[in-house]
Amino acid sequence: MKYVELVAALSERSGVSQQQVRKLLRSLADVTVEALSEGKEVPLRGLCTIGSRWRGPRPMRDLRTRRRIMLDGRFIVRYRTSKRVKEALAGRTPQLWKDPAHQAAWRSAETLIGDVDLYHAADVPTSLTSASSPEEIDRVCSKAFGPVWNQVVESYEQRVPAEIRSQRSYLTLAAMELWGDQPLVEAVGLDD
Repeated sequence: MKYVELVAALSERSGVSQQQVRKLLRSLADVTVEALSEGKEVPLRGLCTIGSRWRGPRPMRDLRTRRRIMLDGRFIVRYRTSKRVKEALAGRTPQLWKDPAHQAAWRSAETLIGDVDLYHAADVPTSLTSASSPEEIDRVCSKAFGPVWNQVVESYEQRVPAEIRSQRSYLTLAAMELWGDQPLVEAVGLDD
């Protein structure tokens, strides 16, 4: 949503002119910034509470020189969303993890991938990246492990119902988590 759309929607919903809505939003921003600079929290009921928290000093690398540098501590913005917002966002998100069948599928996949990693560590693929698709992960693992991977897939398909497998590919998620350059949480799915 753009700022203009926000102003128009608020004006329509409240029955106040758009000019008054803009003035109110500017005032809200000013009051919020002043309160945060004084260390106070700003509650926006039904939406969030805006506050600040201290982030301590920490080391990092300079992108140009690759030298380690130390960043000073600073206050950063902290949002605590309301229950209403959390529920609205949860309604947009598939909550597959709440289903015990999906939990069982994940545990089976982790166990199978862990066993392959334990007994065939020398064959582990090194080319998995965060951009790898489930099909590519399956192809790379099949090439790396050969018939062992076929047994893993067959065992997974016997343990996990087809309905669960069609919703999310836990076998490729577990493989990516263990052997990929970055663990993927929700990116490897079949709902794309």
